[in-house]
Amino acid sequence: MERLLKEENIIGKRVFLRRLTLADISQTYVDWLNDSEVNHFLDIKHTRQTLATVSAYIQSYEQAKDRLLLGVFDIASNEHIGNITFSWIDWLHDTGVIGIAIGNKAYWGKGYGSEALSLSVEFAFNKLKLHRLEAGISTLNVPSQRLFEKVGFRQEGRLKDRGKFGPTKYVDGFMYGIVNTSD
Repeated sequence: MERLLKEENIIGKRVFLRRLTLADISQTYVDWLNDSEVNHFLDIKHTRQTLATVSAYIQSYEQAKDRLLLGVFDIASNEHIGNITFSWIDWLHDTGVIGIAIGNKAYWGKGYGSEALSLSVEFAFNKLKLHRLEAGISTLNVPSQRLFEKVGFRQEGRLKDRGKFGPTKYVDGFMYGIVNTSD
């Protein structure tokens, strides 16, 4: 769709977002994807990441018309600190599934995640013209629940045994959603 972000940046007070490219791949990025504290609630925790796997992941988003991968960058240092994924965009129903990961732990708990997520929601509603965003969050992931609630998402349901946590333990998931009330 023409509405997908091309080359422009989404600029906030302390972070900016832009499409993640192959030029953004670094060993530092790969290392935080492999950090068990960072990937604790991410599906990638089951697979060791390498420069090649990260490259393939970014390339899978390059020509996609129904998903978008954004890097989160610190304005002061221009450092790549995390990602926002629109893992699925349904253009027929104007809905999207969103996720966030701040991989650089030096930026945790300082409001960078909430700024990046807020910018993403504004972008989704104002530029992509989506009506609804949703996110699936493990019931164990209290920091993400708080983050999404801070930005305006509301818990809408609970999915029994939604994900596997460890080799044999299943955990429930919460469905969070936010609707664009200005359209």
